[in-house]
Amino acid sequence: MNDALVLAGSALVVVVLVAIAALLGFRDRARLTSRADVAEALAATDRAASILDAAIDREGRAAIAMLSDGRLALAKAMADHVAVRVIAPGAVRVRIRARGEAALVRAGVADVGFPGITLHLVRAPDWLSAMVQEPRKDVRHASAV
Repeated sequence: MNDALVLAGSALVVVVLVAIAALLGFRDRARLTSRADVAEALAATDRAASILDAAIDREGRAAIAMLSDGRLALAKAMADHVAVRVIAPGAVRVRIRARGEAALVRAGVADVGFPGITLHLVRAPDWLSAMVQEPRKDVRHASAV
């Protein structure tokens, strides 16, 4: 009997917390659907930056933009806002995997507060493909030691 009360109480608390989150608007609403959306998010970080080209996720969750000064802007939709990091191209680790006719692009930076991004693209632009770094064969990984 006591276990049933504890279970019912726990379930009630979970339902209340989910209801509070829904009332507060804890949903994913931000989307990057165009180059203009990426430019708007970038303007909050760097007003002087100008976008040459942008690769935008099909689902609108992330984007990578090549800026006119050679830097990159990584944008990620997080809940109801877009987080942007402007960084040097050498500071980004890019991996591209073919998925049938599409490309799956993963990009990450050494910033604990900014998780890596994943883009589902029809085709990866040439400037993004040129950033892919092949794994070095002369480096021994810790798991191989």
